[in-house]
Formats: sequence, C-alpha cells, structure tokens
Amino acid sequence: MAQFFLRPELHNHDSGDYEQLHNELAAAGYYRVVRLDNNIWHDLPTGEYHKYSTNLIDTEKTVIEAAILQVVNNNRLRTKDYWYVLTNSDASEVKLKLKRTTDQAKLPPGEWL
Repeated sequence: MAQFFLRPELHNHDSGDYEQLHNELAAAGYYRVVRLDNNIWHDLPTGEYHKYSTNLIDTEKTVIEAAILQVVNNNRLRTKDYWYVLTNSDASEVKLKLKRTTDQAKLPPGEWL
C-alpha cells in the first residue's frame, strides 16, 4: 500500500479556511498524523497531511483538488488560489523524525492512541 504525503497552501485565505481545509482533507482520508513502524501515531509538521491508499497518484490528485476547491470556492471574502505538493512513497522508503501525538482528535476514525 502506498503512502501519500500532502503539503497544501492556500493563498489569500480567509479566517476559518484552514479549519475547513482540515475537515475537507480528513473527509478525503488525509490526516495530520502518521503511524510509524513502532505502531505509535506521530504528529506531522504543520501543514502536512498523510494517507495510506492503493490509489494511483493521479486519483489522489483528483481527490485532494476536490477537497481544496471546496475551500477555495467557499465565496467568503476574497478570491483565492492554492498550491500543493503531493508525493507517493512506498512505505519501506520513508524516513521521518516526528513528535508522538497526544491528540486523539487528529487520528482517523476507529484508531486510538
């Protein structure tokens, strides 16, 4: 199973847009935590998201763009734009040094600290 790491950035965002982005990406299966080899959940750096999936990267690109566009097109105060970096990595090739999470709310549904 592939791991996808995502780093989105909103431009000209309004108050609340990033919270909406967190919710949209969580609904798409992207979370701000990752479970490492030790089976412990760790926080990702600010603005980073992670997902395990069998999808191809082009499918995941469509998924994340749909989520981001929900925020960009929310018709709040300003015209917005976005950038992102999406990477697909084999689980055996990822090396990370991260802080252990203590926030249950960050985990995917059904997962526990």
